[in-house]
Amino acid sequence: MPWPGVGVPTVTSPGVLKSSDVPPKSYPCSIAKLSVGPRYTLNKPRKRGRIYTFSPHSSVLVGSSIPGRSSSSMGDKAAAKLQGKQRRRGLLDLEAQFAFFLSQHRHPVNAAAHALLTGPILFTGLLILHFLPLASPLDPALVFALAYAAAYLALDRRAGALAALLFLAGWAASRTLAARLGFELAWKLVLATQLFCWSWQFLGHGLFEKRGPAVSDLPDVFLMEPFLILLQILNKLFGYEPYPGFSKNVDKKLETDLRERRELQQRKVT
Repeated sequence: MPWPGVGVPTVTSPGVLKSSDVPPKSYPCSIAKLSVGPRYTLNKPRKRGRIYTFSPHSSVLVGSSIPGRSSSSMGDKAAAKLQGKQRRRGLLDLEAQFAFFLSQHRHPVNAAAHALLTGPILFTGLLILHFLPLASPLDPALVFALAYAAAYLALDRRAGALAALLFLAGWAASRTLAARLGFELAWKLVLATQLFCWSWQFLGHGLFEKRGPAVSDLPDVFLMEPFLILLQILNKLFGYEPYPGFSKNVDKKLETDLRERRELQQRKVT
C-alpha cells in the first residue's frame, strides 16, 4: 500500500528520490537519499535515531535502529534499572550497607579522609546544637546523640554499644566546651572545622575515588557512615564481626556491587 497521503515515491535516476514525493510534515529533513537494490534505505531525521527502509515489493516503510542512537535509550533504561537495584538497600541491612560503604571508599586517601574527619564533623555538629535557641527544655545535642545511639544499637549490640558510648562522651565533651567557649568563639571553630573536613570529604570522592553516593543515598550515608567507619576499624584491627560469616557475605555483596558498577559504566558508554 502507498504511503499515507501520497503516492509511491518515484525514482527518477539511480539513487535519487524526488523531494516532491517526500511529505514535508512527515519527513522534515533535507532531500532524502534512496539506495539502489532490492532494499531502498531512506535516511530519516537522525535526531530520532531511526533509519527507514522502503521495500519496492511491499511499498511499506520499515524502521530500524541506528547504532548508537535508539540503542542508547535501551542502555539508559538498563542503566536506570541497575541504579534502582543498587538503591534497594534496607536501612538496617548491615551487610548491604557495609558493602556499599566499602565500594564507595576503596581509594586509601578517600578512606583515610572519612575515617579521620567524620569524628570532628559530628563533634562540632553537637557543639553548635548547644546554642540553638529552643523553648523546649530538651537539649537538642542530647536528642541528636541519643537518636544515633539508638539506631546503632538496633544494628549491632556490641559495636552499637561502643558507638553509643562514643556519642554520649562526645555530647558531654561538647557541652563542656560550649560552656567554656561561648557562642562567639564556638561558631568560628565549628565553621572552620566543617569547611575543612567537608572539603576533604568531597575531594576524596571527586579527586581520588572519582565516584560518590547518589543524592538518594545521602540520608542513609548521613545516618550510617559513622557506624560503618567504626565497624571497619574494628574489623581491620581486631577482626570483629557482628556475627559469624558477616565478612564473607559482605565480600560477596561488594563483588556484586562492583560488577554492577562496571556494567553500568559500560552501558553508559555504549
